[in-house]
Amino acid sequence: MKTTLLFLSTLAILSIGITGCPDQLPDASTQEIALGGLTCDMCVTKVEKALAALDGVDSYTVDLEAKLATVRFEASKITLASIESAIADAGFTANGTSRSEQAHAELPACCQSSETVDM
Repeated sequence: MKTTLLFLSTLAILSIGITGCPDQLPDASTQEIALGGLTCDMCVTKVEKALAALDGVDSYTVDLEAKLATVRFEASKITLASIESAIADAGFTANGTSRSEQAHAELPACCQSSETVDM
């Protein structure tokens, strides 16, 4: 029984080493993005939906109070500029990238901040 457990433990450790952990992807990048125009939880949801739709974005958090998104992505699949553009296309500024005025005008009233940049 001890031999079987030792064998299974060793196998599990080796499989992690062979396949690698997701946090150790060679082209993974984590960036913080300053967001402008966030006023409520609905704004956060709009930014999250924009990030979720992007191929190559592995994970993200959007902090309303700090007006900051932390995004982990695969640099071989998507660039930071593309991520900022997607957020801007959702109606919010991202690291100074101007928001889409049309998208901003289509946001719910609570999200239509006159803010353009929060830096």
